[in-house]
Amino acid sequence: MKRSTQFVSILALLGVLVSVSCVTEQTVAPGWISTVPTAPDDDVYLVAYGRGASPGGAESRALDDAALQLAARYAAVAAPEGDAGDFLLDVATERITARRRDPGSSVFEEDRFSRRIDETYEVYLLFRLDAALVQADARDIARAVVIPAEPPSTGVNRQTLLPLQRVRYDLAMLGEGAAGAVSPEDIVRQARRVSLDVVPDDLEYRLGALEELRVTVRLETDAPERLVVVYPKSYSRSGTPIEHTRVVVGVETQTVRIVPPERVGEHRLIVEPEFLRDALTAASADGANDAVLDAVRTALQREITVLASSSAATVPTAVVVVDADIVQNPISTDQTSGAIVRRLAGEAFDVQRAELAQEQQERILEARRIVASDVYEMLPFELLAAVDRAIVGKAWIVDFQEDDGYLVRVSLEASVLDLRSDRNLLDVTVSGSARGNDSRGSIRAAFQAAGEKLAAEVVSLLP
Repeated sequence: MKRSTQFVSILALLGVLVSVSCVTEQTVAPGWISTVPTAPDDDVYLVAYGRGASPGGAESRALDDAALQLAARYAAVAAPEGDAGDFLLDVATERITARRRDPGSSVFEEDRFSRRIDETYEVYLLFRLDAALVQADARDIARAVVIPAEPPSTGVNRQTLLPLQRVRYDLAMLGEGAAGAVSPEDIVRQARRVSLDVVPDDLEYRLGALEELRVTVRLETDAPERLVVVYPKSYSRSGTPIEHTRVVVGVETQTVRIVPPERVGEHRLIVEPEFLRDALTAASADGANDAVLDAVRTALQREITVLASSSAATVPTAVVVVDADIVQNPISTDQTSGAIVRRLAGEAFDVQRAELAQEQQERILEARRIVASDVYEMLPFELLAAVDRAIVGKAWIVDFQEDDGYLVRVSLEASVLDLRSDRNLLDVTVSGSARGNDSRGSIRAAFQAAGEKLAAEVVSLLP
C-alpha cells in the first residue's frame, strides 16, 4: 500500500511539472499579435513587432517599433510646434526602456511572443499604456519643446543670451557676413563656457554581444538645444572612416544608446550640438577665420571612444575555398585557401585548411550562395566534427590578358558559417589582381591577393 501511494505521488509530481512546462513554453501564437485587444480602464494596448537574424536583434527592432508608435501618440496629443519629432522619439524611447524598472512609468510590458522562422527570429511585444500618464507626458512635452527652427533674429538682445545661445547667434551672424559686429575671441570664450559632459567617454564592446552600449550626455543650459552623435558609417580598406551618419539624441540630460560598431578596432564618435555643423559651414563659406571656427568646434564637441574586439580567433575554423579557371572548372592551385590560412594564423586564429574530393569541389562551384544547411553534403564528416566554423567559397579567374606581360583578375565569393547553429555569419565578395611576366606566377599571385583581402575582412568583421 505504501509503494502504491508513492507511485501516485510521483505521478502527481510529474503532472505538476508537465503543467508548468506547458505554461512557460509558448507553442501557439496568441491572438493579440494579429488583433490588438481592448484595454480596461480607458488604457490602451500597443503591439510592437521586430524581426532579425538573432533573438536580440529582433527584440531591439520591436522596442524601436514600440518607441515610434508611442512617439506618434505623443505627437497627436501634444501637437508641438516646430520640428520636435526627434525629441518626441527620445522621450518615447526612455519610457519604453523604463517599462520594467520604473513602477510609475506610463508604459508596462504585459506579454511577449517570439518564434523562429527559417534563419530569422520574430518578436512581438504587448504594451499597456496608462492613458492618464501618457496624457501627462504629452503635456510636459508640449511645454518643454520650444526648439527654434531658425537661429535668433538680429532683433534679439545678444547680452541676454546664455553661452550656447550666444555661440549659435554669433555663428549665424558670421554666416550672414556680419563679422564686424562679432568678436572672434568672445565666440571662443562663450563656447568654452558651455557645459557638455559625456560619461563614460570610453567603451569596450565585443562583436556580436547582446549587451547595450549606453552613455549619459548632459548639456547644462536653460536653452533647449538638440544634440547629435556623429558615427563613422563606412570605412576604407585600411579602416579609415570615409563617411559619417548623424543621430539626434535630444536635449539636456539624456541616457543615449550607442549603436554598436560592426568592425574590430577603435571607433571615435562625436557628440555636438545639432546646429554646429551647418553653422560652422556657413561661417566658413563667408570667410570666417578658420582658427576661430576650429576653436569653437573643439570647445563644443565631445568624443566617445568605442574599442571593439572579437572572440572569432578562439573558434576552431576550417577554410574551404575552391580555385577555378575562367569557366569555373576547378584547378589545383589551392592558392586562395593557403593565403587565407596564412593571414588568419598570423592573427592567432585556430584555423585549418581542408582537402576536398572532385565532387565536393564541383558542388561548391555550382552553388549560387553557400548556406549553412548545405555544407553537410559539401564537406567531409571528419571536418564537420572537428571545427565549429567554416569559411566556404569559390575563387575564379574573371579576366586574363596577355599584353606587355600577363594581367590576371580573380573574383572571390565566400560565406563564413557557424556549424553549431546553422547560421551564415558573414558573406564576403572581394577581388584580387596581379601582373607579371610569367602566366602561372601571375595566376598564383591573383588568387593569393583575393585570399588576403577576404582574410582581412574576416578579421575585421567576424564576431
